[in-house]
Amino acid sequence: MALEEPEDIDELREYMEDSEDQVDVEPMDTTFPESVCVDNLPKVDENKKPKLINVLKKIFLQIGNIKKLEMPMDSGMSLGFAFIEFESKEAAALAVDRVNGYKLDKNHVFNVFPYQELNRLAALPETYVEPADEAFHEPSDLASWLADPEGQRDMFVTRYAVGKNEETMVAFGEMGRNPQSYYNGEREKEAGLTWCELEVKWSPKGSYLATYHRRGVALWGGHAMEKQGRFAHDNVNRVGFSPCERYMLTCNFRNPREGDSTVLFWDIREGKVLRKFALGFAPLPGSAEEEGRLVPNLFKWSADGQYVAHLAPQGTGGDAKGSAAHTLPNALIKIYSLPSMQLLDSKSLRAQGVMDFQWSPADNTLAYWAAEDGNTPARVSLVAIPSRADLRQKNLFSVTDCQLTWQPKGDFLAVKVVRHTKSKKTHFNNLELFRVREDLVPVETLDIKEPVTGLAWEPGGKATRFALITAEGPRPSVSFYDMGPKPGDESGQGQGGSGKAKSGAKLAAALSSGTAANSECKLLKTLGNRQCSGVYWSPVGGHCVIAGLPISNVNDYSGSLEFYDVDALPERGVEMDHYRANFVEWDPSGRMVCTAVTQPLEGMVYKFQMDNGYKLWTFQGDVFVEKQVEKFYSFSWRPRPESLLDEQATKAVVKNLRKFERKFERADREEKRKRELLGMVEMQRQRTDLRERLAARKARNYDGIRAEKAAARYGFDVDDDANYIIETKVRELVVSKKKEVVAVL
Repeated sequence: MALEEPEDIDELREYMEDSEDQVDVEPMDTTFPESVCVDNLPKVDENKKPKLINVLKKIFLQIGNIKKLEMPMDSGMSLGFAFIEFESKEAAALAVDRVNGYKLDKNHVFNVFPYQELNRLAALPETYVEPADEAFHEPSDLASWLADPEGQRDMFVTRYAVGKNEETMVAFGEMGRNPQSYYNGEREKEAGLTWCELEVKWSPKGSYLATYHRRGVALWGGHAMEKQGRFAHDNVNRVGFSPCERYMLTCNFRNPREGDSTVLFWDIREGKVLRKFALGFAPLPGSAEEEGRLVPNLFKWSADGQYVAHLAPQGTGGDAKGSAAHTLPNALIKIYSLPSMQLLDSKSLRAQGVMDFQWSPADNTLAYWAAEDGNTPARVSLVAIPSRADLRQKNLFSVTDCQLTWQPKGDFLAVKVVRHTKSKKTHFNNLELFRVREDLVPVETLDIKEPVTGLAWEPGGKATRFALITAEGPRPSVSFYDMGPKPGDESGQGQGGSGKAKSGAKLAAALSSGTAANSECKLLKTLGNRQCSGVYWSPVGGHCVIAGLPISNVNDYSGSLEFYDVDALPERGVEMDHYRANFVEWDPSGRMVCTAVTQPLEGMVYKFQMDNGYKLWTFQGDVFVEKQVEKFYSFSWRPRPESLLDEQATKAVVKNLRKFERKFERADREEKRKRELLGMVEMQRQRTDLRERLAARKARNYDGIRAEKAAARYGFDVDDDANYIIETKVRELVVSKKKEVVAVL
């Protein structure tokens, strides 16, 4: 049926003439970059649909403003997915990065992906085509360096410059010998590339070496230091590995007034970003508001690398979506599970006024301290993760500051407490010592008269000692304490000599009150009037270096060193010095220690370059290597993984130690003899080479005056064989005769 034209259409015809002007219409973007799809939702009916939509809005409004949310239905039931449109494509990308993997309950884990992913899925062929097999590549053996064919040598890396060329060298170090180069970037130099632009860092178990570049980080490892991966992050200057070496964080740290600092978390094996954060800042405790002194809320790994945590104020997300350099007091500890990087149990650990926290180095126990807040006293708390069970809480009063220091095996926690009087003009110190392995976690209080400037726990399997540095004037004192026997220690005493076990009544009283008697922590020795800025323990315990390192505007030390045997506790150790040394580090075996004078990599001209370099010492204080480098930046020993021996096997080794000593002494003698033979061969080669060079020079000199000698003899050259008649005569001389009769059969 034909339609009739309206009667008044003629009045509009003049406006309906054809025009030559083209109307530009922007084509529709069918990828819908502002939209995402959320899958694996609960399937609900019409009555429950508004409630589920409200739950989704509460979750996704934390990312950005929502323009539209659609949840398709079929036969009165939802289909288990929804479409969400944000105001910007940046918010949509952040929703995919942050909410994907969110656990609504045990049966519903969100699968969030961009809307354009649906186009890719729709374009897939109906018939499955199996992909071609990729060629197998043998992975690098990241532990190959442990099987050192020349003995259990330790490896280190140095950064230095020769002229205008910056160098990075990985070398083997062995006691009594000069370092032997292992790799210094030969492949990269041949290809015209730079192996390392900025700094270097080993992973916790020594599997990877991270080199910093202006465009990111590269990881190296294996027998020939092959590249294991590249991780792009512009202007990166901080790298942190998880203890399990599965994950890594990178950060382009900068002053919050200069811009945001971005933190990226990586899966090392897959080379992908797990999550992105903007580093937060909080006001420094005790600083005036007008000073604006801020400290970063750093991320810290748990002992097994399955969790990472940082401080945050109330109501902040912390993801990288604009400036996050907040200045509010911290009230939360955010704990994220890996690899999902989602909040543990979808909630933070609330701790109003929290100032600092530390993970136990042995298990997933978190210790934090919170400042006084109104009528609430300051407190130190121990929390088990992931259960969030409170293991112990100690209230403290009149507190100015606290410092948490874990014993390397996680058996003890030392809290240095700085207290003040009512006028807040006078400060004094004490230590709160937590016995974490004992029932009810008893706490001992150790009052210290002088200000405490340092505390260092002894490493080692059964180490219970710690060193305490106290100073009233410019010459501190170093005191060694012993915590006594640990639970299950059959010896009934610690490392400081014979200890007395508590009586049953006293022990019960201590446990019921949560406070152990001060006599449990025993003072072993106090060394007074020392030049000491730090105590550096051997990784295996028993020995330490008391070092007086020059620290700007703090002391006038010049690099004094005292190698001290803590088992023997003498009045004086072996006193040496390394002029202007500002670095001390033990090798993982505890046999050697390095001291170095280093300078910053960039940003200033170092005025003591003539002193730059490093020295290698034995644990007894004998120097055997001394290298001077005008521009020396860093030195770092390669860490070793923990021993695979269990406690029983370790006891067997200790029991048969003398037998193993004889074995290794014999190997050392053979190695020494081998080096001496090689030295003799080298000396003989040098002697032969010298004689050949002297003979050649003598021949050249003789040939130079040969013509003059012939002219002096009226042209007769005595060295010319043609001027002689050479006769060869053979003469035989019978030296002896012997007659032997052989029997004839």
